[in-house]
Amino acid sequence: MALSFKSPSALKLAQRYKDIFMRLSARIQWPGCAAGRTAPAPCGGLTQRPGAPVSAPAARQGDLMRWPVLISAAALALAGCASAPDRANDPFEPVNRATLGFNLAADRAVVGPAARAYGQYTPQLARTGIGNVLRNLREPVVFANLVLQGQPGPAADAAFRFAANTTVGVGGLFDVAGREGVPRHEADFGQTLAVWGAGEGPYIVLPFIGPSSVRDSAGRFADRYPYPLNWSEDWPGDGVRWTERALRVGEIRLELEDTLARLDDAPGGEDQADIYITLREAWRAERRAFITAPRE
Repeated sequence: MALSFKSPSALKLAQRYKDIFMRLSARIQWPGCAAGRTAPAPCGGLTQRPGAPVSAPAARQGDLMRWPVLISAAALALAGCASAPDRANDPFEPVNRATLGFNLAADRAVVGPAARAYGQYTPQLARTGIGNVLRNLREPVVFANLVLQGQPGPAADAAFRFAANTTVGVGGLFDVAGREGVPRHEADFGQTLAVWGAGEGPYIVLPFIGPSSVRDSAGRFADRYPYPLNWSEDWPGDGVRWTERALRVGEIRLELEDTLARLDDAPGGEDQADIYITLREAWRAERRAFITAPRE
């Protein structure tokens, strides 16, 4: 059904966002918002109105929350001596195992120590703002995929969140849209391809990234285009892009600190084959749950 912006529902949605934006603009108190709050999540923390529809499981809050869930599941499975199905669509297993070994070695030698230094010397308030900015940069990607999946309501949420947080929220430092009850959704092009009927394809492990599939790897490449830092070759420059990537890796890795330690300490944790199989099945279960989650 075509969505007409003259329809009562569309006008009501537009009026709702106009009212929210006017309220935000009328009471900007950024310094007070950043200090003196007793709530556990500062003004920029993710918020979601009770019962609000989401495009993914509530525990999944984008890439920053995806890996802790995955590796926690892997650690628990190892601790329980879980067994995995036989080579389920994994024709590249020898190469994947080698890539996993490289990723684990790189994490122990470089990524982990660098992330811990970042977490130790960066104030929590600054990290909260950085996390908000990184999540805000993903909103155009989420918006584009929700449109392609035929979800106009969540897509409107993503568009408003990006507009409000980029302007009133000072480039995304503060999640003002979340404070007004506009929920955050999650979507990517791998999910969009699945909604369109594309199969998962063989399992693969990407260098520095980790578990994926042929479909999700293609989706990861496509998601680069709506990402704001890729809109222009001349702006904002390679320095900003590399800084953003480093900060994103640091935030993700800090989320994994405890769960990676649990994975290493679990029975069989020194056996790369056990780690490989368990991570593969945990990733597939988490990914399929995300793709098949109820949507509007």
